[in-house]
Amino acid sequence: IAWVQKQVGPAPYNLTVADWSDFRDGKAFAGLLNIYDEKFLPWDSVGDDGLANLERAFKGFEEHLAIPQLISPKEV
Repeated sequence: IAWVQKQVGPAPYNLTVADWSDFRDGKAFAGLLNIYDEKFLPWDSVGDDGLANLERAFKGFEEHLAIPQLISPKEV
């Protein structure tokens, strides 16, 4: 959690990740993917729909980084 906070705390993300519940809106995952590939998931396209954010981020991790989904977005 501390490593994620260090990555997505600064601008343009300005997120607070203090515990596991802070991952539910999908913004921390989306921010991490945006750091890796800002063209695939532009930060300004991340909205307030947590499920949509998680689905896009998980799909991006799978397609770009070959990280398989071990949980579904609904389980977060």
